[in-house]
Amino acid sequence: MKYLSFSCFLVILFLVGCSKDETSLNTLEDSFLLIENINALAFDQDLEELLSDAFAVDDSSTKTVDNASKGFTEDKFKSRYGSCVTITHDEDKNQKTIFFGDDCNRLWKQSRTGTIVISYSEEKDLLGSFKQTDFVDFSMNDIKIEGVRLTEITAIDSNGNKTRQSTLQNGKMIYEDGTFSTKQKSFTYYTVVEDKKRQYTTLTGSSTGVSTKGENFSMNITKPIKYSHTCFSDKWFSKKWKIPVDGVKNIVKGSETMVVDFGDGSCDLTATVTNNGVSKIIDLFKMKRGKKFKKP
Repeated sequence: MKYLSFSCFLVILFLVGCSKDETSLNTLEDSFLLIENINALAFDQDLEELLSDAFAVDDSSTKTVDNASKGFTEDKFKSRYGSCVTITHDEDKNQKTIFFGDDCNRLWKQSRTGTIVISYSEEKDLLGSFKQTDFVDFSMNDIKIEGVRLTEITAIDSNGNKTRQSTLQNGKMIYEDGTFSTKQKSFTYYTVVEDKKRQYTTLTGSSTGVSTKGENFSMNITKPIKYSHTCFSDKWFSKKWKIPVDGVKNIVKGSETMVVDFGDGSCDLTATVTNNGVSKIIDLFKMKRGKKFKKP
């Protein structure tokens, strides 16, 4: 797949109405549920990047592989997320607090308000080390986010590649009209690094929840999703971003199953969505980017 951030990719793929190609999804039953599920997954990936960047600021022991090599600074963090954002670090409590003031509208043109509190273990980037994320009146694009997120390093192989277990409890996305969707999740990330550069990350796991229509659903990854960090674009996208190039996930509601297939490993901007025997191949190259995390 050509280079695109995973969070951008997912929402571009499924937000109906952003381009002519996207309207074809209207022919798929349960496209509403699919969009909500993708919104939640996209937020997960956006948050992963935000937390990684926040931990890379002013603390060399917690810098990520990519950010450490770039000398990531608070000024760079502000240029990415807006001059209205501040980070405080309480080393005695092992906490970092990110506060978004008014009109924080930078990365991916997403608006953010409120506070994110990150609590972490004394040991960092080692087996058993963890980060817990709590949201305090935090919203993205006027959607309020709730829940407790915990990420722990559960394994480190002989090459130094890490496995991280990420869980979300009491997850909730509350929309402007008062409706909301809920989510619980358990994902496992395995990241391969060579020469201090990320090569790819695989994701396995599942989630369950209730849509804004009150429908119970589940999401299961039936073939590990592989995110490439090495697919390059000639024009628009930087090396930092990653996209899914392989893997399959199923979204299940009652007796119905919707299948999302991310391809065979090729660096292209296509994925196939199948629901009730109807399949659509989506070309993302023609799609727009500015409507992430909006209610469908």
